[in-house]
Amino acid sequence: MDVSLTDLLRQQAKNNPERTYIRGYFGKVSYGKTLRQARELGQFLALSSRIAGSGSVGICTESPDYIVYTLWATIFVDISLVFLPLCRDPDVMLSAMKEASVEVVHLDLQADAVEESVAPDSSPKRHMQLGLRHKL
Repeated sequence: MDVSLTDLLRQQAKNNPERTYIRGYFGKVSYGKTLRQARELGQFLALSSRIAGSGSVGICTESPDYIVYTLWATIFVDISLVFLPLCRDPDVMLSAMKEASVEVVHLDLQADAVEESVAPDSSPKRHMQLGLRHKL
């Protein structure tokens, strides 16, 4: 019987939702939380990639837990993911987006380099801010 990665995550989240499978300086990541975050983030990523007319999205983060959730989310919704550099300079960000052919970028709002300059008045919700690139 073939089992996909998403099937394995669902099974582990059902049987052991609080079990930690990744631990680091950022804390613990459990199966249950990963499944919840990946589903929610996957829906958002899929919607934003459709808005941009693209099959890929870019993310900017240095947060290991956010990277885990994003990787799982892209598996759930079958879209491509491009990691972009965190920076304070919007021109550098736009250049990186253009070079990677990315129309949508999601910023981890807890990342220090992004928080102050790119998303100063954004919602306190952690996930991300959706930014649609202007046609260059």
